[in-house]
Formats: sequence, structure tokens, C-alpha cells
Amino acid sequence: LTFTTAACAAVAPTAITVAASALTATTATLNGTVSANGANTTVNFDYGTTIAYGNTVNAGQSPLASGAVNTAVSAPVSGLTCGTAYHFRVKANNGVTTNGSDLTFSTAACPVPVTSFSGTTFTGTGIATATLSGGGANCSFGTTAFVGPPVATPVGVSFPDGLFDFTTTGCTGTITVTVNFPTPFPANAQYWKYGPTPGPVAAHWYTLGATNSLVLSGNTATFMIADGGLGDDDLVVNGSIVDQGGPGVPTAVPVAAVVVVPTLSESALVLLSLLMMLACFGVRQLGLPLELRGKRR
Repeated sequence: LTFTTAACAAVAPTAITVAASALTATTATLNGTVSANGANTTVNFDYGTTIAYGNTVNAGQSPLASGAVNTAVSAPVSGLTCGTAYHFRVKANNGVTTNGSDLTFSTAACPVPVTSFSGTTFTGTGIATATLSGGGANCSFGTTAFVGPPVATPVGVSFPDGLFDFTTTGCTGTITVTVNFPTPFPANAQYWKYGPTPGPVAAHWYTLGATNSLVLSGNTATFMIADGGLGDDDLVVNGSIVDQGGPGVPTAVPVAAVVVVPTLSESALVLLSLLMMLACFGVRQLGLPLELRGKRR
């Protein structure tokens, strides 16, 4: 006869927390080493700003086979707060749970927002300066440049200083942009933009106005753009605003050349009148019949 003994009692897995890696301002990779100790084992990580953790993420290698020994496990995490200390630990379960020791890491320092940019205008008229305000504490210029028109300009419009092209990052709601150009604006100047709008979506030239609280004063243009609204070329509420535009002025219409007629002095006019009278008298004389000309002589 035969008999079978009861299953062996589960042996707790081994779990060792290893230092976090790939740290940025908002992301990190949590690491550990786990041995399954004879049974299939699930692995995850607890993390948070205190030893209460509050967040859990599965390891990319989970579950481990029963024969896994000293297996490296990891899990990337995102959405962290910059410049902040975090606690984490690895956790393994094969029917019995083992928690690794608590370790800490700190995300990279918060980036300093860039809210001002200066550069030479595309047309070389001088230095222009742009400033950014609003949009939250982390709102910042991304790319910035003074550029020329991307396509043919609107009919009858020129851009003395070219355009200001920029993107923003980390912005929420509405931003305010102020650009000081080298060239003062004439009374009929408008702020032109090239890009899509809610309708039509195809990129085209259009002007900013009251919707964007546009103010043109002296050589300073100030306007507001809401994330995803008119003026934001990506038309999506995503924390980034994409814009290019600049002050345009009507092109001067060439004035037709004026022909200057020379004038004569008073004495010359008198002489001209006498000559005309004599000429007229001579023509009349020539026009008389021969017999009458003889009698007059």
C-alpha cells in the first residue's frame, strides 16, 4: 500500500529592496531581488511619501516561477512630485508574504520655469524681448525663436520685425505673453498668427483680437491664450501651448510718379503771347486771296 504526506508548509519567499534608479524630477525605477523558495511568487512594490506608502505597482517580472533564485525585479513609476523624498519597499508573496526593507529616494529638483526670452528679430531690426506670466507655478517657455513667416504673407501685409514662435510646458489655464518689438506699431497694425483654429482647422493667417485680450501699444504686444483655445496651434488642453505670430502692417501702396510741368517766367509768357499773335497774323495773311493781299499792301 502507499500513502502521501501532506504538502510541505510554504517557505516564505526572500525579498530584498535595492536602491531606486533612473531618477528624474517626476519618475523613478524601483528595484529589488526576490527568491521564490519553491512556489510561484507575485512581486510588487509599495511606495509613497511616508512609511504608510499608499501606492502599489507590480514588478515587470511578476509572477516568478517557483525555482527563481535571487532574481532582479523592477518597476518604473511616474507622476511623482519633483524635489520630494519617497519611501518604497519590494513585496513578494507565494502564499506567504515577505516585505523587503524600507528604502528612500528623492526626485530631482523642480526645474526653474523660463519666463523670459530675448533675441534678435528675424529681420534684424534689433532685440525683441518676450515675457510669460500666468499658467501656474510650473508654466515655462519651452522652445522660443524669432522667425520669418512660414508661408507667403497675407496680401498687403508685411512684418517689419518678423514673428515670435514659441511653445510652453507645464501650463494650466490661460497664459499672458508680452513681446517688446524694436519697431513701433502704426495705428493700423494688427497681430497676425499662422496656424489652425477651431474652424477652419487647416492652418491659415488670422488676427488676434478681443477674444485674446490683445493690446498693441507703442512697440509692445500683449495677448492671452487659453490652453487648447484660439491661438494654441495644437487645439488640445494638454499643458502645452504652441504659437507663432507677430505685428503686421499694411504694405505701402506705391504713389504714381507726378509729371512736373515746367513753368515760364512772366516776361517769357509775354514774349510767348506776342509770338503767338504774330504767328496767327501771318497765317491770316497767308489765307487771304491774292487780289486782297495786293490791295492791303
